[in-house]
Amino acid sequence: MPRTGHRIEQVNEFIRVEVADLLRQERDELNIGMVSITEVQTSADLRHARVFISTLGGDAERDVAVATLRRHARHLRRLLAPRITFRGVPELDFRADGSIESGSAVARALREAEQLREGMPEDLAPLPDPVTDPPRVNPRARKRSR
Repeated sequence: MPRTGHRIEQVNEFIRVEVADLLRQERDELNIGMVSITEVQTSADLRHARVFISTLGGDAERDVAVATLRRHARHLRRLLAPRITFRGVPELDFRADGSIESGSAVARALREAEQLREGMPEDLAPLPDPVTDPPRVNPRARKRSR
């Protein structure tokens, strides 16, 4: 994620909260299911805002929700205008957020690796963890004088 200033972060959070509230109010009219706004990235000139969404369903439901929201982006922008206190209302660009799916894929891979590790014989087991297992002392090492 690009480095942003404090003001842009505040604007991003403000737009995220307001668009989420609008979607809650307009859910029946838009005919979309449960949609979560995960992130908003606003351009430095505040003219464009990428709105990343996530849904509870699969890829098909997410694609339908993104298409519906893109189709109604101008309407949502008009509803957003009275709520915004700064000069212009940004163009809303709705996009699917795949971070939740990729996070669950990483968690699944870690679980599988742990199950593999537990099922390994001792001679093939990975090296001991230096944090939890104390280091072995070399009997040939010279003792340091204090």
